[in-house]
Amino acid sequence: MIADRIPSVLILDVGLPEIAGPELIAELRRNQLTSSLSLIVHTSLDLSEEEKMQMRLGASRFVTKTTAFSDRLGQLISEVRTLE
Repeated sequence: MIADRIPSVLILDVGLPEIAGPELIAELRRNQLTSSLSLIVHTSLDLSEEEKMQMRLGASRFVTKTTAFSDRLGQLISEVRTLE
């Protein structure tokens, strides 16, 4: 679906049922069409710095579900857009 209509920013939960979030991010980064896609990873998982680095290839931010996500959404999108 993403390849059909590439968004300017993708908000992704890494706890997906059919594919692991890090695996999806790696796949997106390998694909020339989506390699520079801006990501906001929204997760309930407590990711280590190493796990974040593995998924950070390209513009991305990590937000835990305990964070006031909706209050910060505009700010997060602006941040990842300026990282491109």
